[in-house]
Amino acid sequence: MKKKLAALLCGVMCVTAFTGCSRTELAYLNMSKGLMDTMSSCTVEGSMQADIDFDALQDFEKDMTAAVYGEDYEGVESDYALEGKKSLKVDYDMNMNLDTLEYDMSFDVNYNGKSYDLGKLYYSMNQGVYATSDTLWGMYQIYTDMYGKTDQYIVSDAFAADLSKILAEERYIELVSMEDLTGVDMETMPEQDMAALYDAAFTFYEDVLDGFETGMVKEINGGYQIKADGRQAAQLLADLLHFAADNPEQMLDATEAYMTAVLNSVEAGTPEETAMAKEQMAMIFAEVRASQTDFIDAAEQMAMLVEMMMQDTRVAMLLDSFQYVGTVKER
Repeated sequence: MKKKLAALLCGVMCVTAFTGCSRTELAYLNMSKGLMDTMSSCTVEGSMQADIDFDALQDFEKDMTAAVYGEDYEGVESDYALEGKKSLKVDYDMNMNLDTLEYDMSFDVNYNGKSYDLGKLYYSMNQGVYATSDTLWGMYQIYTDMYGKTDQYIVSDAFAADLSKILAEERYIELVSMEDLTGVDMETMPEQDMAALYDAAFTFYEDVLDGFETGMVKEINGGYQIKADGRQAAQLLADLLHFAADNPEQMLDATEAYMTAVLNSVEAGTPEETAMAKEQMAMIFAEVRASQTDFIDAAEQMAMLVEMMMQDTRVAMLLDSFQYVGTVKER
């Protein structure tokens, strides 16, 4: 049960990232919901890039630490900190089989002018998360090129030889089993309960963001495109925090309704245990509502912190270089 819920939510998050509730965004959401409802399949493609000045970001981190802990706080200096200006570009594509709830994603990475093939990642509702040996070897190559030759064993020729030998013996490597991911190996979920969860997930998304727009979604031939630069992405986070502070009841009501729908669809043990779980959930939401002012204050403070960071020239350099574009199409 939980593994189907995890797979479902993974799919929902993949196709609804960066969206709000404008007319176009709701149309995109309805397309996504249609895919999930009909158990069809879709493709998600995207590209993101950024120029990173690690020296500037380290200076910014030191200033933020001093502002929080005082000028005399020294912190912990790392002998392996990244330095200089680097460029990063990541292209990815995902195929989502919404009939079997299986996904595969491939990555092509270009770090500082050098290309890396990261192979494929696989998510299966029955098997968990797997990677090809190319994925792990590509990630290792990126790590060694980022940090260069040091006295760390992980970047030594001996470690590289051992890792290459191990990866040559196994084409597919289990990263996380489904049982580890969910905490339990659950039985098959009735189709009508899955349909109810689909509806609940998308209803939650619509209700919790009712009145919030991102402006990042546009309709294209056969699907939708999501596009954002660094400042838009950072401002989206700040706007979402402001929205949460201005609409706490809306957030809580939508979340409680969704959690109730989940408990009604997912067996949480014996009837007595299920009733206890519902009672505990009701108590948690009652406590949160009683301390609503704390939630509002925290959301506003976090929003102001994000906006303050955006004004710093060192962070601005990173934001100005960041670009993301993604497409979601029915296949």
